[in-house]
Amino acid sequence: MRIVYSWIQKWFSQLQFFYTGSETWHLTIDDGPSPNTLWILDLLDTYNTKAIFFCIGKNIEAYPDFFNEILKRGHQVGYHSYSHTNVWRQNNHEFVQDFEKCEAIFKSKIYRPPYGKMTWYIFQYLKKKGIKIMLWDILTEDWKMNIDPMEKIKSKIKQAKNGSIFVFHDNEKSFQNLKIMLPYYLMEMR
Repeated sequence: MRIVYSWIQKWFSQLQFFYTGSETWHLTIDDGPSPNTLWILDLLDTYNTKAIFFCIGKNIEAYPDFFNEILKRGHQVGYHSYSHTNVWRQNNHEFVQDFEKCEAIFKSKIYRPPYGKMTWYIFQYLKKKGIKIMLWDILTEDWKMNIDPMEKIKSKIKQAKNGSIFVFHDNEKSFQNLKIMLPYYLMEMR
C-alpha cells in the first residue's frame, strides 16, 4: 500500500498517509476526549511520547477538562468532525455545518475524516481553508471485538515502516483492547 499512498501524496499534497523522510512511527488517537483520556495521557507521559488527538466536537463539549489536559500536556489536536457522522451519509451543506460547529470549539490545521471517508467536495472545501487531511497507513483495529489484542498489535507493528501513522481510539468501545495494545506499541516504538 505504501506505493499507492506515495503516489496519492505526490499528486494530492493535502493528503497525508505517512510522513515522508521520517525514521519514526507517528501516534494518532481518534474520537476523544472520553473518560479514558487521562489514562492515555498518563501512559504517554510515562513513555515521554506525544500524539495527535483527532477530537470530536461533541466529546469536547462533554469533557472540556480532558480536552484542555491534552493541550496542557503538549499534544497536538485535529478536527474529527463535530458528530462523527459518516460523510457519505451527509450532503455538502450538512458536512459544512458539522465541520463549522467543530471549528467553533477549537482551531486546527489538520483534519481526519470519520471512518476515513471523503468526497471531492470535502477535499476542495478543506483545501480552500488551508487544512491538511491526515489519514494513516496503520489502522490498529482496536475497536474490534473478539480479537486477540496482543496478536493484532504485533501484526500491525510488523506492517509498519519509517514514517507510519498509527491510529488508536479514545472511546469506550476500544478501551479494553487499547489497554493492551497501546502500551505494547509504546514499548516497541522506543
